[in-house]
Amino acid sequence: VKDYKQAIEIYEKLINDMGMSEYYRSIGIIKLEQGKKKEAIADFEKAGELADDVQSYIRLADIYFQDNNTDTAMKYLLKVSELRPDIVLADRYLGEFYKDSKDYKKAVHFYMQASQHMEGGARIAVLKQAGALALENEDYTAAYEAFATALKDDPQDEQLYYFTGYC
Repeated sequence: VKDYKQAIEIYEKLINDMGMSEYYRSIGIIKLEQGKKKEAIADFEKAGELADDVQSYIRLADIYFQDNNTDTAMKYLLKVSELRPDIVLADRYLGEFYKDSKDYKKAVHFYMQASQHMEGGARIAVLKQAGALALENEDYTAAYEAFATALKDDPQDEQLYYFTGYC
């Protein structure tokens, strides 16, 4: 049996003594386990306020996505992307969201940003996705940038030569 009450008491004492955001995040995780979502949200928000706690923002985005509150979830993903552009998942979700919202320029931007922190086949796939989306929307400059960048990573891909030349 998990002793949540004792764990929360320990974290609250540490918060009072040290004021560290990780402790609020930890309490939030425990409260989520207990099914106390509103309280968990408040703790994740406190962690974010204390120190721009990226992990708490990711948790908040996940909670709001699960509740179909996309606007609030996106707010937190944008914070994550701003604070830590190396967290690829945030930029990939933002790219998908903006693609679904038909804001193709922003979608391409976030796909390209995600690709900067990726390697290998995953990077090439995201660059192709960005290039195809830009090409479909007649943004030939962005399409060329995406395809040419992918081509540097995979000079054997004949399809990339075709699309780069098409731009």
